[in-house]
Amino acid sequence: VFDAVKAIAEVACDSEVPLNLRDRLLVPLVSFANYLIQESDPEKFIASALTVFGLFLFTFEFLGCFKGRERSPCRVVLFVVAVSCNMTAWYVSENLTPVAVLQDLDAYGVQPLANEPALPKLEGKLICDGEFFRDESGRVALLRGVNLGGDSKIPAIPNMPTFEKDGFFETEDVSFVGRPFPLEEADEHLSRLRSWGFTFVRFLVTWEAIEHAGPGKYDHEYLEYVRAVIRKCAEHGISVFIDPHQDVWSRWTGGDGAPAWTLTKVGFDLEKLHESGAAFSHQMHGDPLPRMVWPTNYNRLATATMFTLFFAGDTFAPKTMIDGVSAQEYLQSHFVNAIKQVATYLKDEPNVLGYDTLNEPSTGYVGLQDLNDALFAAPLGWFISGFQGMALGAGETLTAPFFSAPHAFSRTTKLNPSGVS
Repeated sequence: VFDAVKAIAEVACDSEVPLNLRDRLLVPLVSFANYLIQESDPEKFIASALTVFGLFLFTFEFLGCFKGRERSPCRVVLFVVAVSCNMTAWYVSENLTPVAVLQDLDAYGVQPLANEPALPKLEGKLICDGEFFRDESGRVALLRGVNLGGDSKIPAIPNMPTFEKDGFFETEDVSFVGRPFPLEEADEHLSRLRSWGFTFVRFLVTWEAIEHAGPGKYDHEYLEYVRAVIRKCAEHGISVFIDPHQDVWSRWTGGDGAPAWTLTKVGFDLEKLHESGAAFSHQMHGDPLPRMVWPTNYNRLATATMFTLFFAGDTFAPKTMIDGVSAQEYLQSHFVNAIKQVATYLKDEPNVLGYDTLNEPSTGYVGLQDLNDALFAAPLGWFISGFQGMALGAGETLTAPFFSAPHAFSRTTKLNPSGVS
């Protein structure tokens, strides 16, 4: 216990760990609670953390009474909070248990076309009216829908789930046709959604799916597939919002979105990104995969650099040129032109209500006042500062704290032990 407390205290007090003041106070409490319970289940972790906090407040209240201090409104509030924490902890541990998902498709109806509720379709374009969307008939449009779908982030041919390393660096000869599902299965999936009362989908497309073969080389087979799925949505009375999706820039930086050539054009070596610590990827790390570690790529060199160049390359790296133009202009123009291809294919589809700009974009290093701070501020996974991310990419070996859950320090780890750059 002493060794655990010492390690937690060292991390919380280490000036090189990019924790803000609030997190330096939270890390010891949450980390010690995590150490005591040794429990990875999030519901039980929350319950135990609340219990520890509640007991702390009870102790504070008890000591106050023991010393004969008069009750103050503040102490009364603390007492109520302590009771609430422990009651909530009991409720969480007793009631919030994982629910098994029913896998029997027959229970939902594989062919529920006859059961589709007779809901009115949206008419024409949506109009913004204060807090509401209205259709062209003036009716308030309540958009009830789902994302479609998560597997659109990875290629269908060859099938490359994130736990598979084979073929990870074969970046051009891939196809996203069949994501989120084969066209011949569209009626089954869409009729099921419609029978549940959904009339709207946020349809994911990625830049990589459109332009994976190289700059300006568009996958027209994929674009035709997207149009066919959108038309299937129309047959089932489902309207569509197109989502140009990304997470931490690309598959090679731990997420999805941009084609591989965006990284190589800037000068990154894809095969060294993970080993150097410039990025973290499931494919290269293997299993078991630490929980929710992918967002920490926002602190890593590759993701931060790409977003900085994309949004502010002319300011931060004006001499960085790609094929005779600035990196910012090059990346932005290719992204816009890729999405323009989607818009061109779908321009006559009446159930396409609009387009997002880009899912969850990052600002990269833009706006960071101090490179000793973290870009992704939540202490989770391998927690490093912006400057430490640069040092890793330059070939430095660093010792970094690892947080198994938000604010829950568990160990220190060496990053880039071989000094790869």
